[in-house]
Amino acid sequence: MSNMLSRVDLGRPLNLRRLNRLIRSVGVLEIRTASRKVQEILDFARAERVPFLEETSIVTLCQLLTRTVIEQSREFFRDPGRSLRSLNGYVRGARYMPARIMIGPLVHLLLLPKLDPGTRALAAESLARMDLSAVAKSLPPLLKTFEVEGIDEEVRLQIADALGKAGDAALAHLALDLTGSSSALARRAAVRVLRGLCARGAGLSTDTLTDRLYRLLEDADQSVRLEALLALLAINDDYAAQVVNDDARAGKTDLVADLVANIPRPLSRETFALVRSLMAVESAPVQEAIRSLGTELCQGAFAEETRQALVRGLVPPVGGAAFGPSPAAPAAAPIPTGSALSKAKLEFKLRREHVQVLTVFFIDIAGFTEKFSSMTDDMSSQMKLVNAFEGNVVPTITANRGKVVKKMGDAILAVFKHPVNAVTAAMTVQQKIQHYSSTQLANEKFQVRIGLNTGEVTWKDNDVFGHPVNVASRMQTAATPGDILITDATWKEVREYVRCTELGPIQVKGIAEAITAYSPEEILVDLEKLRAAGGSGERGPVQAGSLERLRESMFVPEFRVPDDKADQAGVNLLRELFSEIARSVGDLLTDSQEYEFEKYLQERWNDLMRRL
Repeated sequence: MSNMLSRVDLGRPLNLRRLNRLIRSVGVLEIRTASRKVQEILDFARAERVPFLEETSIVTLCQLLTRTVIEQSREFFRDPGRSLRSLNGYVRGARYMPARIMIGPLVHLLLLPKLDPGTRALAAESLARMDLSAVAKSLPPLLKTFEVEGIDEEVRLQIADALGKAGDAALAHLALDLTGSSSALARRAAVRVLRGLCARGAGLSTDTLTDRLYRLLEDADQSVRLEALLALLAINDDYAAQVVNDDARAGKTDLVADLVANIPRPLSRETFALVRSLMAVESAPVQEAIRSLGTELCQGAFAEETRQALVRGLVPPVGGAAFGPSPAAPAAAPIPTGSALSKAKLEFKLRREHVQVLTVFFIDIAGFTEKFSSMTDDMSSQMKLVNAFEGNVVPTITANRGKVVKKMGDAILAVFKHPVNAVTAAMTVQQKIQHYSSTQLANEKFQVRIGLNTGEVTWKDNDVFGHPVNVASRMQTAATPGDILITDATWKEVREYVRCTELGPIQVKGIAEAITAYSPEEILVDLEKLRAAGGSGERGPVQAGSLERLRESMFVPEFRVPDDKADQAGVNLLRELFSEIARSVGDLLTDSQEYEFEKYLQERWNDLMRRL
């Protein structure tokens, strides 16, 4: 090879492409005796302006570790605008040179705010391919790239991967601080660094890291939540797999698919158990992501368990999960005991298990104190008023899939999973109260005020708490007798289905900021048709997907007994049992889970009635 180069006549370069490949081979084979000839070709390429030959010659000289190229590289790193092709050659060649020599110039280059995107990507690639373990103390400045505007997302994440493979405890603490950045991409990259450090067991204590990661599971940005969940899986956190399965059951299949595609490899016993449980998820993206793990699943320690799970999936047991662990399969690692949960993890679990996004429904009798005082000598009239109030309100709430939380004499607090159901109940209640009062004597007439708000509420001892509850109460107080006020949060959820009038911002007691109030005027979908299977119920332009979700929320199973089976022993008891189960699931399951389970109950009931 060296002889071939020595015969090259640079005055007559008839086939520069072939020469380019020849020089590349010299570098790959590390033929150091050819370094002088390669230097001559580099000088020729610069003089004759042959960029690709210039870049290849520089990379080859870097592979041959020539002193001249190291000295020249410093000049180009100091002045990146001097020659882009030469700079790219030195950047690409840096991966073949000792990290202690090249880490400084690469860090300097990556931190430049104005740098050619291609050159920056090459620098990140070289960084990723270098052994940085000996220069860990030089890496922290690279964290600044996560917050530099204009740097491509993939470049930042590539830098994060490199830092995760070589960082130390000092870098871990700095990355932990960066998870609080205002930039979502910086937070994501910082978590990526921590994930890499976790895999190596370097840096932070498990408790400190777990605490921060659970806080990040509630980040507003989905990509940050995904990285945090992957990091928790990397440290074999006992609750992380349950979070993934809950997301899968809740229909967040895109998030689950991304997670499976990026799951830490090689698979641990815990992550394999998670992937196996996801085999039953009916989602093309999730299944495609699982197939990408084919080598991990079908070879080595997990091959037989994977085969058994797939065979069981072909013949799923009645009422059971097809892909659950077989009796002979080793159990997943037990939940660690003897150590206290971190505060953030405990709070996350409590919120996940006790916090729901609900629409809060507050209603009271307008002027109740004065009206009640006027009836002090007539106890029957007082009871009639309260009974009429509850008799019109409670059944309407129940019929619209709401849950009465508590009765307070002249007021009722209820919650709804779907805001449209809450608005429908509110409008129906006003109509019923108006009709009732039209048939009563003057002292028996009454009006109600209703306030609605949507947000995260906390369940405790069969009661609900939280800011959304307080706001709904204030909206009810601000409403005039006979009216309904809904907040902007509720309006955003129902605007496709309900025509509302904007009343503008109002100031309510105890809330610093003004709240934009709306008054619902007309339901735009036929709710009765929606309740019927397959009914579209459209009156106006409503998106099909959102309409389907509304239809699911309106579904109520009906356990009817055919006339010819009404006299059979036990059938009424069976109906009561099915009805009680259907009533109970709403407190335990999410919207999508509730619909699927109620639909299953309906199908089972219909099947039983056919068999009797």
